[in-house]
Amino acid sequence: MKTVLCALNAKFIHTSLALRYLKAYLCEHGIRDVHTQEYTINDLEERILDEIYLMRPEIISFSCYIWNIEPVLRLASSLKKLLPETLIVLGGPEASFDSEILMVEHSYIDAIVRGDGEEPFYQVVRSLQHARSLEGVPSVCWRENGAIVTNHISTAADLSAIPFPYESELDGIDNRIIYYESSRGCPFNCTYCLSSIDKRLRLRSLDLVKSELERLSRFPAREIKFVDRSFNADETRAREIMEHILKHPGSNHYHFEICADRLSDSMMDFLLQVPDRLFHFEIGVQSANEPVLKAVDRSCDLERLRFNIDRLVKQGNIRIHLDLLAGLPYDDRTSMTESFNWVYERQPDHLQLGFLKMLKGTRIRNESEKHGYIFKDYPPYEVLENRYMDRNAFIELKQIETVVERLYNTSMMPNTLKYLTGQIYEGQAYDFYAAIAAFWESRKGIWTALKRAEQYNIVLEFTRSIHPEHLEKLSEWIRYDYMRNNYAMNLPSSLQSLNHLPGNQSLLDELKGNAELMEAARELGFESIREARNHLLVQYMALDPLSGEKLPAPVPAVFCYEPRTKRCASVVFI
Repeated sequence: MKTVLCALNAKFIHTSLALRYLKAYLCEHGIRDVHTQEYTINDLEERILDEIYLMRPEIISFSCYIWNIEPVLRLASSLKKLLPETLIVLGGPEASFDSEILMVEHSYIDAIVRGDGEEPFYQVVRSLQHARSLEGVPSVCWRENGAIVTNHISTAADLSAIPFPYESELDGIDNRIIYYESSRGCPFNCTYCLSSIDKRLRLRSLDLVKSELERLSRFPAREIKFVDRSFNADETRAREIMEHILKHPGSNHYHFEICADRLSDSMMDFLLQVPDRLFHFEIGVQSANEPVLKAVDRSCDLERLRFNIDRLVKQGNIRIHLDLLAGLPYDDRTSMTESFNWVYERQPDHLQLGFLKMLKGTRIRNESEKHGYIFKDYPPYEVLENRYMDRNAFIELKQIETVVERLYNTSMMPNTLKYLTGQIYEGQAYDFYAAIAAFWESRKGIWTALKRAEQYNIVLEFTRSIHPEHLEKLSEWIRYDYMRNNYAMNLPSSLQSLNHLPGNQSLLDELKGNAELMEAARELGFESIREARNHLLVQYMALDPLSGEKLPAPVPAVFCYEPRTKRCASVVFI
């Protein structure tokens, strides 16, 4: 019985762990004619439809999430018209809740597997192979004689009994994200999260985890991302896995979701010694307001969280991603501003300002009337407003999110932003981002796509219009940041060059005897300044980037770029 497992990922770099789990489980239990088809939500739906149609599956299963449920339903509807005898099965979180309603509204869905899908889906396929009814197959919602039948939920899967999902599924996913799971479930109770529904933390055998990670370490992935909801819920186990990775790191880096306030002193001492950028931590702060956290049953020691994050950021060996969530109960504009400033002050590598989504099955969705929530009634069910913030406040936050993503998370102007938020706005980062977002919207339209150089221009125009007394110093910081983060001789149009000669080569000729510049050329792999000339760009600066003070006269700064990556390796001030 030909079975096709299909996923529509959010991006090409993503891969579907669910598909690989299902295929591995089916194959281990003797089901052979199984095929996986991975696409993205940006792929042409007609192409997906035609490719699946030509495969003539007898069973087609889709893995459903908030980002893909709508195109999945469109594809399933068309497939049922073209292949009426094909059984269409849905699974995943977006199909697991309100399954009966989904089947009532969409008659082309034949069955839905709820919760852990490996064993129930295998039983579905085996039953159909032998022309048996799905009666008694656990965790399945299905049709029988025109009626919708909902079977009992099965017991949670033994994670160690599920085969390694990448046994034969690594081809074609090099330089993409490989998802890995060492535990399933979450011991915490956050009311907005689906993981809180299954409070049982199930662990995969440590021996299995270690052997599988060794195998994955030999594969050139973009990233190995643990999908464990709280990786360090068991700190002893988490450290043992990390120590094993240190012994077999390969060329990859590893991403973990961490509860940073639960990191003990000994764990912190260990983490501060790991090799640079081997680990990436995603830390869900969500709010720095204790009453807000309490309202969603989120336990967090904010002082310990601050202390541990600051130590990790200061050390700089682990990439830190901090999450902030807008729209939580009791979170008004004032407390949201405080939380944003709290997170921004930590200076993470990446700051994500997300928006609460009222996911099916979560307690917060069931209590939405209590807090006056208005939210989209279609995926991703994002909050539009609530009793504590009106739509105008959410619009402002959306604009701030866009500017943070473009200016801060790209690391394109760290010194410029430090001066703006620290010196001009005296640590009130929210006020700066709100002000520049409003300026950006008034001049260009916040949603308008701009080239990178134009974004530097926006910041300069903002300073000229709103804070002209800081224009001279800001111009220098922008010049410095632009050259540090862009391999380009021409400055953004709003910046005036201080170079006294035209052409980069003529400026380099004046510096050809400089010993420090010669050493920088050697570090790039060249024998002379002349050989390295295409990788050395001169810009005269009127500001000392170390002290931030104005220089008596502009001096030449040579920005030295790596030949392969074009990244700035060093800056030589003559």
